[in-house]
Amino acid sequence: MKKMKFNCIILSLLVFSCFCAFAQTTKIDCVKDCAREIKRITDVPYLPELSGDSIYWNLVVQGKDIVPCLISNLDNTTKTDINIPNWGGVYCVGDIAFSILDEIIHNIPIEDFIQKNKTYPKLEDLTYFSFVSFKKSNRRFLKKEMRNWYKENKDKLEWVVDTTHYGRTSKDWFYPSDQNPAHGYYIVPAKVQNKK
Repeated sequence: MKKMKFNCIILSLLVFSCFCAFAQTTKIDCVKDCAREIKRITDVPYLPELSGDSIYWNLVVQGKDIVPCLISNLDNTTKTDINIPNWGGVYCVGDIAFSILDEIIHNIPIEDFIQKNKTYPKLEDLTYFSFVSFKKSNRRFLKKEMRNWYKENKDKLEWVVDTTHYGRTSKDWFYPSDQNPAHGYYIVPAKVQNKK
């Protein structure tokens, strides 16, 4: 009887350890798969118009399901072949991950994150690209702030239906309508933001 009980305990521990190993592998694969998909993007939307390729928008359509994987890629500096309009240089995976996050959640308080960084001297310029290009560690800082902010706010996010008809500059627009392919986005309600 004791031997059977011991065998059950060993089996339970073995199953639990396999489950833990699978859970860790799944998370790592999620981050790598997300980065691989972002690297395949050939066109990122610019300005309030419908542009961007199908890979970009297919990631946006995944909504909150993909947010943790996008956050995990914010410090990924792997370069893409896509030029950054009006800025110079090319997007890296982390930049596109942030762009997708910004499509999924519209009022991410990037300026608040930047102001928390005591080593960033250009407080008159609180833009994403200025901040992440100033120092490589700023990407890790942004990732940490975004992860904490999302953890605190993910259950407070509200869905906003977007029925706006947008202009299109690309003849290659692949969706059948001129509306947001995700049909909306999330926001943190103002009443929640004002409590802070």
